Amino acid sequence: MTAAAPLARYPALRKLAAPLLFVAAFVLFVVWSFPYDDLARRLEQEARAAGGDLVIEKLGAGGLLGVTARGVKLRLPAAPGVEASPELRFDRVDARVDLLPLLLRRVSFAWAVEGYGGRARGRGALAKDQRLGPLESLTLDTTDLDVQKLPARELIGLELGGRVAAKVDLPQMLPPDQASGRAAVTFKGMAITGGAVRGFTLPKLSLGDVEAGATIEKGLAKIERTTARNGDVEAEVSGTIRMKPLLSLSQADLNVRFKPSDAWLNANPMLRGLLSAVGNARQPDGSYLFTLTGPLSNIASRPGR
Repeated sequence: MTAAAPLARYPALRKLAAPLLFVAAFVLFVVWSFPYDDLARRLEQEARAAGGDLVIEKLGAGGLLGVTARGVKLRLPAAPGVEASPELRFDRVDARVDLLPLLLRRVSFAWAVEGYGGRARGRGALAKDQRLGPLESLTLDTTDLDVQKLPARELIGLELGGRVAAKVDLPQMLPPDQASGRAAVTFKGMAITGGAVRGFTLPKLSLGDVEAGATIEKGLAKIERTTARNGDVEAEVSGTIRMKPLLSLSQADLNVRFKPSDAWLNANPMLRGLLSAVGNARQPDGSYLFTLTGPLSNIASRPGR
């Protein structure tokens, strides 16, 4: 029996043969012939035009509607009032466009990255109006990232240690004052190993195991289950953050309670003296309570509630 015999026996197959051959040829073109190097350079140019910086060592096929990039360095456009944003580095980035939303003129994609000693994966949808923000929705699941390798010093001025895992589900991100979703972050062996806050150099501090969680409903983020245990300091954080279109103006109303160990205070007598100076923050159980209020860009603290 020749190869053409099945086509002669089944007319339906004969009608589908040409479209199937076209699809197969198209897939081969995408995988082997598409100018991925030119695409990488174009992406780098677009990033620079937007005020950021992007370097891709190698770009290749990642399936029919996906790409795989290796050796990626990304610096996002700096926020207003910030001189420069930190550089992010990834060993590998996989991205794949979702076909069904694309047919409905909505760009959503699945992604996965490897870097900083761990992996992260999730999905996202581009915003229809980029003036409101880049993403309309986002899910994120990270495992076992090395906190020491993350650019924490560039972001918050601190050097950190430990491992972190996170789960984020934000079905609505825009506008920020109508955002909704949930987020949970877990740190193992969390520690501050150096750095300064508002010009004050912090001593080394072990926070132990940290669990943080928040729910967001109509732009109001409620901080819940946020604790630090088994370190130099026992701590709890609760309260709310009212999201604003400009995130730096989001209004915080937080309560921070912490109880340093005697051994840590004895090793840092200057901090013991500073805490003694705010005696009205001291609680009956020996912990200290502070209230943080105001916009995130200029948050203020006061002893007690």
